[in-house]
Amino acid sequence: MIFSFYTNELKDPDRYYEARFRAFVESEGHKCVSVGIVGARGFVQPDICVVLGGDGTMLKIAPQVARHGLPLLGINLGNVGYFTDVEKDAGEQALKDVIAGNYTRRKHMMLAVKNSEVKVLNDIVVKNVGMELVRFTLQANDKPLADFRADGIIFATPAGSTAYNRAAGGALLLPESRLFTCTPICANDPSTRPWVFEGDCTITLCADKEVTVYLDGAGTFMSLLPGVPLHICRADVFAITLKTGSCPA
Repeated sequence: MIFSFYTNELKDPDRYYEARFRAFVESEGHKCVSVGIVGARGFVQPDICVVLGGDGTMLKIAPQVARHGLPLLGINLGNVGYFTDVEKDAGEQALKDVIAGNYTRRKHMMLAVKNSEVKVLNDIVVKNVGMELVRFTLQANDKPLADFRADGIIFATPAGSTAYNRAAGGALLLPESRLFTCTPICANDPSTRPWVFEGDCTITLCADKEVTVYLDGAGTFMSLLPGVPLHICRADVFAITLKTGSCPA
């Protein structure tokens, strides 16, 4: 098997854990390559991408490898490990399980910004730049849906529905569903409630003020000018994570 490694250098500054797990994989007679060359000329397709970090690290790498169908094995070096498989002390055992075929695959629906390369595993959050409420208009498959004022809007996948979306009062979605949710943030009209959409639905959003579009957290974002439409839909690829026999039920 061919393993690649993607490491959060803030969690493993000396790459101690990466070196440790690479050495284990190689001691078992398998090969390690760099994930940093995904899509490059001469790229060798690995079988597994081992992610060393927490959920933020998983969210960052997932869109990059999803288009290649590359499964992720998460070893948690962070504080939150919803997407990861095991804690760092169980890393070797998890790798041994993968080599032995003792794992299951989990497919996670992703969201995309239509006509762009943007894909997210958790959520797309649109928020006001200043302190004033923003007037949002929404269309579902080109049909008018809503017109309201709010601080922002959260579009969440089933996985992301348990995160910021949940804190904002949004609907919780079954992990295996092909649905996504849209939740207003502090809407001016309390009757404005969250929506749940079928996966084949495209939502078009417009704002009357400049807003910031955050992609899977505050680390990646873009600006959206007044009146410019943002089209959000289900991505055409899935993120795949592995659950090994070492992962607690």
